Amino acid sequence: MFRELLKANFELIMFEFFKFLEEDQRFKLIFETESGSHINLLEISEDLKSEHLSEGGWIERFSEELKKD
Repeated sequence: MFRELLKANFELIMFEFFKFLEEDQRFKLIFETESGSHINLLEISEDLKSEHLSEGGWIERFSEELKKD
Protein backbone atom coordinates (compact mmCIF):
# COMPACT_ATOMS: atom_id res chain seq x y z
CA MET A 1 0.00 0.00 0.00
CA PHE A 2 2.79 2.44 0.86
CA ARG A 3 4.48 1.77 -2.48
CA GLU A 4 1.28 2.57 -4.41
CA LEU A 5 0.77 5.77 -2.41
CA LEU A 6 4.35 6.82 -3.00
CA LYS A 7 4.05 6.11 -6.74
CA ALA A 8 0.80 8.10 -7.02
CA ASN A 9 2.30 11.09 -5.23
CA PHE A 10 5.45 10.97 -7.33
CA GLU A 11 3.37 10.91 -10.52
CA LEU A 12 1.34 13.90 -9.34
CA ILE A 13 4.50 15.87 -8.50
CA MET A 14 6.02 15.07 -11.90
CA PHE A 15 2.78 16.05 -13.65
CA GLU A 16 2.67 19.43 -11.88
CA PHE A 17 6.38 20.07 -12.46
CA PHE A 18 6.16 19.41 -16.21
CA LYS A 19 2.92 21.40 -16.44
CA PHE A 20 4.75 24.34 -14.87
CA LEU A 21 7.60 24.00 -17.39
CA GLU A 22 5.17 23.82 -20.31
CA GLU A 23 3.22 26.88 -19.22
CA ASP A 24 6.09 29.17 -18.21
CA GLN A 25 8.05 30.19 -21.29
CA ARG A 26 11.00 31.36 -19.17
CA PHE A 27 12.11 27.74 -18.75
CA LYS A 28 13.39 25.14 -21.18
CA LEU A 29 14.08 21.45 -20.70
CA ILE A 30 17.16 20.65 -22.75
CA PHE A 31 18.67 17.23 -23.37
CA GLU A 32 22.26 17.07 -24.54
CA THR A 33 23.11 14.08 -26.72
CA GLU A 34 26.41 12.25 -26.65
CA SER A 35 27.44 14.14 -29.79
CA GLY A 36 26.82 17.46 -28.04
CA SER A 37 23.67 18.56 -29.84
CA HIS A 38 20.79 19.95 -27.79
CA ILE A 39 17.14 18.91 -27.95
CA ASN A 40 14.39 21.00 -26.36
CA LEU A 41 12.09 18.36 -24.88
CA LEU A 42 9.24 20.84 -24.53
CA GLU A 43 9.26 21.40 -28.29
CA ILE A 44 9.25 17.75 -29.32
CA SER A 45 6.62 16.59 -26.82
CA GLU A 46 2.92 17.00 -27.50
CA ASP A 47 1.99 16.75 -23.83
CA LEU A 48 5.06 16.45 -21.63
CA LYS A 49 3.12 16.74 -18.37
CA SER A 50 1.24 13.47 -18.92
CA GLU A 51 3.57 11.65 -21.29
CA HIS A 52 5.29 9.82 -18.44
CA LEU A 53 1.95 8.44 -17.20
CA SER A 54 0.71 6.91 -20.42
CA GLU A 55 1.03 3.26 -21.33
CA GLY A 56 4.47 2.86 -22.79
CA GLY A 57 5.46 6.25 -21.33
CA TRP A 58 9.00 6.95 -20.28
CA ILE A 59 8.57 5.85 -16.64
CA GLU A 60 7.33 2.46 -17.83
CA ARG A 61 10.07 2.17 -20.45
CA PHE A 62 13.04 3.32 -18.39
CA SER A 63 12.29 2.58 -14.73
CA GLU A 64 14.65 0.03 -13.22
CA GLU A 65 12.29 -0.33 -10.23
CA LEU A 66 9.38 -1.41 -12.40
CA LYS A 67 11.57 -4.05 -14.01
CA LYS A 68 12.20 -5.57 -10.55
CA ASP A 69 8.48 -6.27 -9.94
